[in-house]
Amino acid sequence: MTRSTGFPIETISAGALSRKIEAACSKQRYWVTGECKNAWKSSNSVWSFDLVTKESSRGQSEEIFIIPCQIRHSDAINIDGYLRSRGSSLAAALNNGMSLKVQGETDIWRNSLKLHVSLIRPEFRRTGKLHREELQRLADFARSYPSNPRAGLPRNEVHWNSDRGLPVPADKLEGVTVIGPERSQGRNDLRFELKGKYNRPRNVDYQSINWHREGALAHFSQLVRAAKEEGHGLVVLVRGGGHWLGMQAFESRELADLIMTAEVPVVTAVGHAEDVSLADRAAVASFITPSAVAAAITTTFKAQKSKAHKARDEQAAARAQKRQHEDSRMIADLQTELAEAERSMGALHRRSTEQESQHIHALLDMARRRVRGYSRLASGLVVGLAVSVFFGASAWLEFFGVEPTRPAVLATRCTAIIAAWIITWRLEVSREKIKWPARDPLRRPPTESEWMAEIKKVRTIRRLRRLQRHLPPGLKDPIA
Repeated sequence: MTRSTGFPIETISAGALSRKIEAACSKQRYWVTGECKNAWKSSNSVWSFDLVTKESSRGQSEEIFIIPCQIRHSDAINIDGYLRSRGSSLAAALNNGMSLKVQGETDIWRNSLKLHVSLIRPEFRRTGKLHREELQRLADFARSYPSNPRAGLPRNEVHWNSDRGLPVPADKLEGVTVIGPERSQGRNDLRFELKGKYNRPRNVDYQSINWHREGALAHFSQLVRAAKEEGHGLVVLVRGGGHWLGMQAFESRELADLIMTAEVPVVTAVGHAEDVSLADRAAVASFITPSAVAAAITTTFKAQKSKAHKARDEQAAARAQKRQHEDSRMIADLQTELAEAERSMGALHRRSTEQESQHIHALLDMARRRVRGYSRLASGLVVGLAVSVFFGASAWLEFFGVEPTRPAVLATRCTAIIAAWIITWRLEVSREKIKWPARDPLRRPPTESEWMAEIKKVRTIRRLRRLQRHLPPGLKDPIA
């Protein structure tokens, strides 16, 4: 087979073709416009989002075109600084519905086109076509069904907590129809969660649907009618995560109308925590995941079982109340005795604490007297030594082999007087601070027994102040 030009068609491997495409598409810089969708920030501060446009191609009906985009950490810092200098920020730009104009470089990764964004123009507005269409659909839906309170709920209040159960009586849940894609992870999760549970429907019918095929809405309507004929009291619409583009089927106004007019209550669980579709608002309840629906079903059955046993529990409570009165009298007597015992224990504890405090007081007083005495003795020794040096300066100089000249004698006497004054002054200052705890704690605080042993033999002011820093737990120095 040849081309129309007559040249033979080249035969290459899949890898070679991939490299050709990559070489042709990579490293091309463009200004690209589109609507921001599904932006998120990874743990390594890399932003990812889809740049989306909805437009017609070659005269065909409108289609959604998606360019996956990434902003590296360094580029994100630069873009955020640039936008902040113009009164905005990167986080404000990357919101669903923002019409963006970005500059970036194309890249091919695993045969998929990506755009590495390095600049975002600050003139962005929330005017995206998909966003406006979503708001318009929601407004039209709310006007068409004014009695539906879920149409006007904030997005963060639409999904139900599974602890609330279902807004459907448990006796209607003996039969449940689950509708979802054939190999949907959500359907498998729901099957797994309900399997083996005691509080679950007796009959669960799993039906497959392909939302991308023509006639999917008619098939859904047929499945709902079949559920009604089988006597099922609930239809669960599941999907199980995936790309946001797959959620477009649940934004269909036709599907919302079918859910609103269905003869069987419909709940949704499509696995998109951040997205709220029109189908979610039309359903009687919507859940973040199929597993949450299973938990809600279990909660509803448990609640019904609680009501069934309520009467029996009330009778048992009446019998127990009579016994409780008898026990209450006994407990009151015991409490009186216990209160008296607690008062006695409290008095003993207070006396013990006072004795401990007095003991600490006595030990500290004796230690301070002892240390003060040693300090004064040291002062006396210093003064005595200074006097002996003053009056025997010549002998001291001869003892150390220095000629006792008059200047040397005078210098020795002055040195002795000054040194004695400084030492005695320092000792006096230390004695004045004898009751002050040290500023710095010990590296290894002593235990209570070690503290008691050391306080009885402490001799220096420095060690005494260190011990005063570490008084035994629960005790205070009453004279500090």
